[in-house]
Amino acid sequence: MISGSSGGYLEVRVHPESGQLMGLTVIDLPPEGGGLDSVPEPELLGGVVPVFDISEWEDVDPAIRIVRKTVDLSHVRLPEGELLTLGGAVTAVEASCGPVVVGVSHQSELTHFWFRSESTES
Repeated sequence: MISGSSGGYLEVRVHPESGQLMGLTVIDLPPEGGGLDSVPEPELLGGVVPVFDISEWEDVDPAIRIVRKTVDLSHVRLPEGELLTLGGAVTAVEASCGPVVVGVSHQSELTHFWFRSESTES
């Protein structure tokens, strides 16, 4: 579960053994603001699945398997789709997972989820 420090709430489903991203549900849309980094365009990897490092989750009750995190969340509507930004890290690489692009920083932190409109999917 990812809560926004100023609003917004995301449910991220992760495979409990492999750490693979399985799903994302926007429970409450975060406030508008933010956008893409004003840095060189990140590398785009197609057809991959982001994997979370679940080694830090050893203290999580296996019957519940809920990890809560609070970050700065925002969203912006773009002609190419809806963008949800997380924190303020600069995006180094993007992973294309069907209609969703997941941004990741050099420190392996999530930076954004971009829900592309049908016309921009590749």
